[in-house]
Amino acid sequence: MRLALVMLGAIAHIAWAGDGSPLAVTVGFTVERSVGNANGWFCDDPSLVEAALETRGDENVWVVKGVKPGTTQCRVGTDIARASYVVDVTVKAGTTSKPSVPTTAAPKPAAPTPKPAATTAKPPVAAAKPIVKKPRAKRRPRKPKR
Repeated sequence: MRLALVMLGAIAHIAWAGDGSPLAVTVGFTVERSVGNANGWFCDDPSLVEAALETRGDENVWVVKGVKPGTTQCRVGTDIARASYVVDVTVKAGTTSKPSVPTTAAPKPAAPTPKPAATTAKPPVAAAKPIVKKPRAKRRPRKPKR
């Protein structure tokens, strides 16, 4: 009896498609989601997004760009031996005038402060000497074998 309940629960969990994590993106903007070691992706309606997997360090990142407004469900990780993620992607219509910095982009790091000119001056570097090949010395002819 317990085995039957466990099997029924497993089948119900697999059949339930609404368990994706939400991801909102605006048309023309890009969003990134870390997906560990997942490989491959597909969406129910791929015309809504442009997506790609990029490897950064020792993990993969799913990069999604909104193409046209709508909602689709995507799976990242098509290899059955690895982890997979179900994502509910909602693409929202963009504004008529794009902001100077996209709201989904990571903040840019602050520019380093310039050093005083006296400490940044480097001594001139000597020009590299050209490589000159010396001609080979002529070999003496070998003595014939007896």
